Amino acid sequence: MFYRIFLAVLAVLAWFALAAQLYIIIRYRTASVGATLVQYFSYYTILTNIMIAWVCTVLFIRREDTSGRKKVLTAILVYILTVGLTYNLILRSLWKPEGLQLLADNLLHSIIPVLYLVFWLIFVKKHTLQWNNFLPWLIYPLLYLIYVMIRGAIFGVYPYPFIDVAQIGYPKALLNAVMVTGVIVIFSLLSVGYTKFFKK
Repeated sequence: MFYRIFLAVLAVLAWFALAAQLYIIIRYRTASVGATLVQYFSYYTILTNIMIAWVCTVLFIRREDTSGRKKVLTAILVYILTVGLTYNLILRSLWKPEGLQLLADNLLHSIIPVLYLVFWLIFVKKHTLQWNNFLPWLIYPLLYLIYVMIRGAIFGVYPYPFIDVAQIGYPKALLNAVMVTGVIVIFSLLSVGYTKFFKK
């Protein structure tokens, strides 16, 4: 019962935060609705939180346990921890959101990452994970990087300042991308290593 309650709470919070952020970005848009929607779905934070909202909703509705989805659930953990770390160490100091934006900001970048970590630690049946399982987990970040670089080269718009080629140039942007990839690899190995020690 507690498992399904936790799933429901996490799903509701994630969908609410995503909806709130969508409302904010459309209300205060400086471009067309179409262009604004493209920008919304170009944030790694948004895409990763959508993964959490979706998988928690599916698990809740289908009344599934986590045994058949351990690789996917662990990959999402790696992605959302990267979101939380990157934002709170690099991006949080760059602006001061207020009101609904502050709430959505904290949900997407802090509260949901922590809650999802708790979910993974307590409920995900992950004891059969292997060290090489993380290699496919790098596909999503790699495809995302390719997308934002191509889109940025065409339209001159980048979702995050640390990969904004127009402002910092390709060498620095690519170096930052490599560093974030290194964080993803470290979180991946830590996640698998945890399962090896605790055998859940």
